[in-house]
Amino acid sequence: MSLLHAYVEDFKGKNPNELQQSDMSSQNSTAKHVPREEWIETATACMSGDATSWYMWFDHKHANPTWEQFKASLQLRFGDSTYIDDDEDLKNLVQTTTVQAYQKQFERLASMVQWTERSLIGTFKGSLKNEIKIDMKTQCYDSLDECFAMARIYEERLEKK
Repeated sequence: MSLLHAYVEDFKGKNPNELQQSDMSSQNSTAKHVPREEWIETATACMSGDATSWYMWFDHKHANPTWEQFKASLQLRFGDSTYIDDDEDLKNLVQTTTVQAYQKQFERLASMVQWTERSLIGTFKGSLKNEIKIDMKTQCYDSLDECFAMARIYEERLEKK
């Protein structure tokens, strides 16, 4: 197995949760400087089982698919629903447990959308638990990282009360 393949999640086509992991291959490919035209080949190198059979059919039916077409077809075949809208999922995400857990979900979804930093900051702040959101509204943040850090600080302060 090449070093590159170690960064692409194994996808067998059996567990729908694997699909979410396989979607991360675009980020891994970007991070490892794999040219976009090689993303499909890189992602399929780690497929096995039903996923391999599906890809053989997909490859036969599509002469020069784009990455977006590949992902959409993969989602239709193996996903929980016929359409995933990361923008809507991010817009609807709310903090229900810790800031750290919320931040993890937020970062995963934010990496899938093309929002401005300002929009991400507003959405993150607006979806925090009310007791944290109140403190966050009084501040203006220049970066999402700063916003994350302050939310954790406010949460810690509330826990100490």
